[in-house]
Amino acid sequence: MNVSFGKIGLIFTVLLLFLESGCVSDFSNGPKENVQSCDGISVLRIKMDEADWDSINYSKTYCPDVVVQITNVAGEVEYEGAAGLKTRGNSTWLAEKKPFTLKLPKKEVLFDLERGKEFTLLANSFDESFVRNAIAFETSRSLGLPAPCYEYVSLFVNDEYKGLYQMVNKVDVGVDGVHIVNLNKKNKIVNDKELKEYPLFSSGDSCSIGQKKGSDLEFNPDDITGGYLLDVTDIPDPYLRSCSGFVSDFGTMVRIKSPERASRKEVDYIAEAFSQMEAALMDSAGCNPISGKHYSDYLDVESFARYYLVQELVMNADAGLCSFYIYKDADSLDGRFYAGPVWDFDYALNTPLWQGLWLCSYEMFAESHSGFGNGGILFHLCLHDDFRKKVKEVYNEMRTQTADSFIADSYWDSLFVLLEEEAERDCELFPNYRKSSSYSEAFRRVRGFYEDRIEFLNWLWSADSADVVQVKCVTKANLPFLVFERMVGFYGSKEEGVKLPKFDYFVPKTLDAKTPRWYYCGTNERVAKGHRFKENQTVELRWDDPTLFERIDRRIKRLTNK
Repeated sequence: MNVSFGKIGLIFTVLLLFLESGCVSDFSNGPKENVQSCDGISVLRIKMDEADWDSINYSKTYCPDVVVQITNVAGEVEYEGAAGLKTRGNSTWLAEKKPFTLKLPKKEVLFDLERGKEFTLLANSFDESFVRNAIAFETSRSLGLPAPCYEYVSLFVNDEYKGLYQMVNKVDVGVDGVHIVNLNKKNKIVNDKELKEYPLFSSGDSCSIGQKKGSDLEFNPDDITGGYLLDVTDIPDPYLRSCSGFVSDFGTMVRIKSPERASRKEVDYIAEAFSQMEAALMDSAGCNPISGKHYSDYLDVESFARYYLVQELVMNADAGLCSFYIYKDADSLDGRFYAGPVWDFDYALNTPLWQGLWLCSYEMFAESHSGFGNGGILFHLCLHDDFRKKVKEVYNEMRTQTADSFIADSYWDSLFVLLEEEAERDCELFPNYRKSSSYSEAFRRVRGFYEDRIEFLNWLWSADSADVVQVKCVTKANLPFLVFERMVGFYGSKEEGVKLPKFDYFVPKTLDAKTPRWYYCGTNERVAKGHRFKENQTVELRWDDPTLFERIDRRIKRLTNK
């Protein structure tokens, strides 16, 4: 080997600088005392440049050269080596404790997770119990719907504790039940260059009906009918950041998660297939006006019913609004749309953001998307009696198999034992997220809400309709709090009646708002405090007096002639 001393010196100097930068670290001695987790919690250690750490926490930049060591609860190394790291999320990204995406050089099997290359580190910033996503995932599995597997890990960056995280496979083709044709791989095979080297295209105004975007690939596979993994969203930001997507004929924004860089022909195909499905859903008879096909010819009713039930059981405020994944295989294999996997339950199970506003005595049917445009897939599905009937059938069938609980007491107990000590440690680092007096209280709130929810739905969906009284709720004012817009009805037995909730504790002072009150629909007569309705009734929720929020809104409408 003929290598000059000058070259050797240069290599040695570069290597020394690289080591000093902190990008490479020796994990061989095992975790130090100050970088150990509590019993039962795995450890994720990351070595990286401090400047890069600061950068990814203040922007969604990608750091491609971190070094990680992942150790399981037995102290065994699951993975050690190079990786990439970036922050992720929408509203969660704005939190002090960021969620992350960890990208490995190649696919690996970590813990009991499915083999994957990219893993999500959920921060659970809005969940002081740390179990909302876990409970929703387990609920999905109990309903026979695939759900992500996960592992709780203590995160250390440069030997500094950064909190308790939940490590989950990134939603993608090939994991968490999405076992469909990998069209992304086929695109790579038929095109000569790396897919990211092809220019992106965008047609139509951003986020407007008919807008499409993707990659100007040179070639297409012979069969472009599948598979596709889609993220149906009502939030512009994630759609705008995606490489491929479309806005349907009915204004629904859809990110194409896979293939990530879809060709023009592929975007055209899946956009048309999606719009055909929506056209059937939005028809009062459930049939596409042009093809005459029923919506069940376009989507798998069973999977959508089970998906909806997960949202119903945990009362997910984001149901159908974001992180709503659906997928479609090739036409030769099936070709219908399927719902799943479930994802993102930060705003479920009486989360602290909605503390005191969520109640168990109403159902979400027909309320998803009710305040947003023409409504989305879940909203229009729930307008069809046959779908509502299917949901109740699946629910009553599954409750008999799970002894009316869906989640076993032993599962709850094991989660509490596993997380209590580490959750308290996380709270010391991020005290502003703690709304309860202790982790035990936060955990009991979630568990109690879930059990009350099960009890309520068990009664509602098995009771004789003649014994049920419903108070339908409407809003006659712009209420600056999403949950108000989404209340559609409270239920109770005719014997006990329905007592409406009070909102005395909600006074948004920044909007100069009075407390909202209940009124009989179409009148100025306020519902008496403590009154119990024994017959079906419709009530309105509105402010006692015009608020600054309402006055500004009215002025804008006058100025814009709306």
